[in-house]
Amino acid sequence: MQKIENGLKMFFVVFVIFMILLWGFSIIGIMIDTSSIEAYVLLVIVSIAIFVIVRTVIYRVPAAQVSVLESLIIGRFNVEKDEFNCSVPLKRPATEGLSIKWPWHKIYLLKRDVMTLRIENQRYDVKRGAVVVSGNVQFRRSDFCAYRALAISLKEVEIGMSAITDQVLVRKLIASKLEQALMLKADINESIAMAFKEPQKVTNRAGAVVDRILWEKKVSVSDHRYGVEITAVNIDRIDPIEAIAAARADVLVEELKKEKAKMKMKRFDEISKKFKLMYPELGQEKQSQLLKLTEGLSTEEKKVFGLADLSEIKTLVEQLIPAIRGVRGGSQ
Repeated sequence: MQKIENGLKMFFVVFVIFMILLWGFSIIGIMIDTSSIEAYVLLVIVSIAIFVIVRTVIYRVPAAQVSVLESLIIGRFNVEKDEFNCSVPLKRPATEGLSIKWPWHKIYLLKRDVMTLRIENQRYDVKRGAVVVSGNVQFRRSDFCAYRALAISLKEVEIGMSAITDQVLVRKLIASKLEQALMLKADINESIAMAFKEPQKVTNRAGAVVDRILWEKKVSVSDHRYGVEITAVNIDRIDPIEAIAAARADVLVEELKKEKAKMKMKRFDEISKKFKLMYPELGQEKQSQLLKLTEGLSTEEKKVFGLADLSEIKTLVEQLIPAIRGVRGGSQ
């Protein structure tokens, strides 16, 4: 298949040269004999053919994207592998701007938007304690090994990146005391970035473990495995597990307080409706004053007031009505 690919390339080059020569001869023919219809027809046909060829060869990569080529004959890789026993893509991915290809090569355009791998409240053991870690790793499709994006899903990329990040965090934290671990954010950020950016180790044909090289450049771990490049690492929180527990307890207490206040308001509304039914002659303002008086009742009275049936509520409330009507020590 590789021979067919190379043969097509040779044929295409010869064909293009032939068309250019034919185009030149047609122009010369017109210059010699301006009345020659055949020369004009030939010039038009050759010009259209060259235009079509150019359209199939030249293409443009949009902004913030990268292109990966695939041959209709041999696929995305050359048949022969390199000295590291790794597959070699047909061509280095092209970034935004004009680029060229063979007419039988297909183009895949991949977006290079920045994506985020989140680390949320992950627990890690340290000496004499434990901590929770939060942060994120930002990445995007590589413009070097973008061909990996066609072989591995984004979900698989995130799983693999999470594993590398977790290994760094375990290695850095497990040997640290609690007080030291809380101060390691900058060091951990640098270590995670280096874990992705360091050269990928491979075994060459001689059996030696070496750095992988592609297009005269060392291939990073993130490029080789996932076809991505790391743009930022930000571990912004390393907290003692006790502090997280206390914070959660505070949140729970606040939620209980809010729920209790809602229940109290609901009960207050129910009692208010009963007052309106039993004492419509008091009016809304007097009813509100009467309700406020119940706030000063004793614990036992509140208990009775809250649980009593309508007859008991009526008896209790009638004892408070004189205070509203001004019977005690004053006129209404």
